[in-house]
Amino acid sequence: MALSLRDLRAACARRRIGGWLLEGEEKATGLPLSICVAAQLESKNYLAGLAFRRHRERALGLAWRGKMLREVLSARANHMITVFDGEAARRRPACFEVPSWVYGEIVLEQAMARMRESRNIGRDLERLRRQGLTCEWTRDAGALADFYWRMYLPYGRSRFGEGAVLVSWPAFLQAIPRAELMLVKRDGQAIAGGVLVRDGTEIISWVLGVRDGDPALVRTGVLSALYCFKIPELRTRGHERVQIGSTRAFLSDGVLRFKRKWGARLIRASAEHLQLTVRRLTPGACAFLQHNPFIYRRSGELRAAVWAGGGVEPATLFREYMLPGLAAIDLYAPGNPLPLTTQAVAGDPGTRTEDA
Repeated sequence: MALSLRDLRAACARRRIGGWLLEGEEKATGLPLSICVAAQLESKNYLAGLAFRRHRERALGLAWRGKMLREVLSARANHMITVFDGEAARRRPACFEVPSWVYGEIVLEQAMARMRESRNIGRDLERLRRQGLTCEWTRDAGALADFYWRMYLPYGRSRFGEGAVLVSWPAFLQAIPRAELMLVKRDGQAIAGGVLVRDGTEIISWVLGVRDGDPALVRTGVLSALYCFKIPELRTRGHERVQIGSTRAFLSDGVLRFKRKWGARLIRASAEHLQLTVRRLTPGACAFLQHNPFIYRRSGELRAAVWAGGGVEPATLFREYMLPGLAAIDLYAPGNPLPLTTQAVAGDPGTRTEDA
């Protein structure tokens, strides 16, 4: 089948990446940090927001993947950390292969138990009761369209800024026949919503949003309300689990932390990935690694790389970053290329390492 001009342009765009040198203050400590990135714009923006309190950028241009990789390696050797688009080069022995996206699911019966037993979730439930929030379910195409334009897009842009990777309107429109919208209401007005789609026998909690992307509404706990209403309803309908979409592979990511609170487990990761290499182990680079542990792929397994530091006991770090679906958590020390110790993660070993 012949490709359209639009498809050809899109294919060419995917083969070209940008290069940037990011320099500034590490987010948690303010220590000097420099990261050289050769990747798509959204990945660069996400890393900048994750790593820096304040920073400046120097653009290295836009080029074919291989050419950009060579230019970055030859011209910018003084930076501390290098992050490359995984398709730009063969994997190097010293790098970590970090999936661009990881995917999870929630076992509904376990989530119901958390709603009964977790003090954290209990506080969320009490706050929602005080607000008098209610829930409504609909498959109406007009309501779904209103959600996309007035909740999903504004919230995504407000929450993730230049790092946002958002579902396009054509893709959303295509999913509407398989979609159901859950609306959270206060005083009869819809203030937040989430879309679930059916994929064969699977239920996927796909996208969510808040009216006009209002941060004040987010602070009232409406995102927790989506889970508090969704989990019992799906269990009542006879479902055993719900997929909860994609997140970035950094364990400090706020979205991933939120999902872990509800008992999320890792089920697969994207084949698309970033290659992260530590070139100079400065105090700023150490601080970045210690505050931003990540999921990485090694020998076909998904594992977590966590760095020791700050006097925190290994057992505490293992508890903090335990995520069902990982094969193991590897604890590293700055300057040592091999893990100090490894903690296996109990549970189903069948996590897939890439999208089918």
